[in-house]
Amino acid sequence: MEAIGTGAAANVSSEAAKGIFHHVKRHITYVIFYQKIVDKFEQKHRTLIAKRTSVQQDVDVAEMNGEKIKADVLDWRHRVEKVVTEKEKKLSRKAEEAAATFDELIKDCQFEGVGYHDVPGPIVHPDFEAFKSREEVFDDIMESLKDATTGMIGVYGMAGVGKTSLVKEVERQLHEVKLFDSVVRAIVSRIPDIKEIQDQIAYSLGLKLEENSPVVRARRLFERLRKDKNVLIILDDLWKKLDLEEVGIPFGSRHKGCKILLTSRDQNVLSNGMDATKTFAIGDLENEEAWEFFRKMAGDSFESDEELRSTAIKRPYLEKSSDDISAKVHSATELSINHLSSEDLKQIFLLCSLLRRVVRIEGLLRYALGLGLIKGANSMKAARDRLLKMLSTLKESCLLLDSKSSNKEYFDVHDLTYIVAKSIASKDNQVLALTEDEDIVTDWPNGESMKECNKIILPHSSIYKLPDQLNCPLLFLFLLSSKAMLSDNFFKEAKNLKVLDLTRMHFSSLPSSIGLLTSLSTLCLDCCNLGDNLTVIGALKNLNVLSLCWI
Repeated sequence: MEAIGTGAAANVSSEAAKGIFHHVKRHITYVIFYQKIVDKFEQKHRTLIAKRTSVQQDVDVAEMNGEKIKADVLDWRHRVEKVVTEKEKKLSRKAEEAAATFDELIKDCQFEGVGYHDVPGPIVHPDFEAFKSREEVFDDIMESLKDATTGMIGVYGMAGVGKTSLVKEVERQLHEVKLFDSVVRAIVSRIPDIKEIQDQIAYSLGLKLEENSPVVRARRLFERLRKDKNVLIILDDLWKKLDLEEVGIPFGSRHKGCKILLTSRDQNVLSNGMDATKTFAIGDLENEEAWEFFRKMAGDSFESDEELRSTAIKRPYLEKSSDDISAKVHSATELSINHLSSEDLKQIFLLCSLLRRVVRIEGLLRYALGLGLIKGANSMKAARDRLLKMLSTLKESCLLLDSKSSNKEYFDVHDLTYIVAKSIASKDNQVLALTEDEDIVTDWPNGESMKECNKIILPHSSIYKLPDQLNCPLLFLFLLSSKAMLSDNFFKEAKNLKVLDLTRMHFSSLPSSIGLLTSLSTLCLDCCNLGDNLTVIGALKNLNVLSLCWI
């Protein structure tokens, strides 16, 4: 019995030992291969993370392009996030199982459309000149962009004054301070091309617009812009109202995080056409700024030349002809003039240019009435109101300036604009117009050239000998202030005159040939010693305005 019991116990011990051995063996196997399992796990984890990053880049690009993300991609991304989270837990016996899951996910990552493009940044413009007069406008713009109540901002000024350079600098600095998720810029131009504007905005966003339909393109652009919480759209060089919805720009209640910065030569386009919240004007450089800019361009060798300094500040264009000005600047200025809303407004501007700093607004009114440029006014007050409105429009278009003198009854025109306007006025007929800033002329021009002349403006004439007859059959405006004497037949060959201004002239007797001017509508004899023969005025049957003021 005892032997039998001992044998049974031995068998039990043997079986137990075998069980323990197998159990220990499995643990030993796990320990031996543990590092290999971990290495394999980590390698597959890194591969999966790289795949996830690549797919996420594709997803970002697709979303920027306004595309919907496919369901299988979304599902795959969800599965990856789930298993990657498990990796954060301690490694366990499930590592091999997780590695197998990684294998499956890596295998499933077979999506088309691989590629990643960075959104293009702004081009740096090192030539921007931070003059004080520009810095003030720049600071105002930046502050307005930070103001939640300001949605649309406008910058206006005459051609070539630096509007585009300023907004490019705004764009550059905004990219640096990260005030907006996206800052994009598009050039609109005089004749807007909606598809071209869309392409410019899309390119800045990294968006591909391959559709031909402007409506579809607008919808895709609209959806893409709404994905950014804060976005600034710069629309450069507006000439008229632009339909933002047609372009695909969400604004106002449709996207409160979208702000718009506009530039134009015409304040009216910004304030009334686009309904801008704020507008800022860019004017001429201050005197010292103009000199500093000239010195930088010409070199330091001119630093001590006071005469040149004065010329650079006060008369930068007057000694230039229309041919001396660059074709680009001339064309841009001429385009602004020709873009005026009516022919009468254009003619008023050309008249203002020729008469700048010479006559007061009241004198301009008399001229405009005589030339028939103010129509439909049944009283002087109505005519004056209409003229003031036209002058306001010209100022909003940055073609006309307020006088720099203390007397606000005068008006002014930029030197560059004056040269271009004079060129336009002389295209069809010769114009003889000399202001006090221009070279002194002491001799009357030759007769042949004067036959084609339709305007003569000599408010500060140094011509002491005038011809016996004004041989200008096409002449309809004549302004002369001179000490020279007029012969009795002076106006005999100028029967088409409509406006005659002889302010501050002295006569022993008015020339009888004035009575032959049957087309004359405006006659100004202010501050004149008229002498005898005033009865000739009674022969002017079409005279509407007679001024005999003594100021």
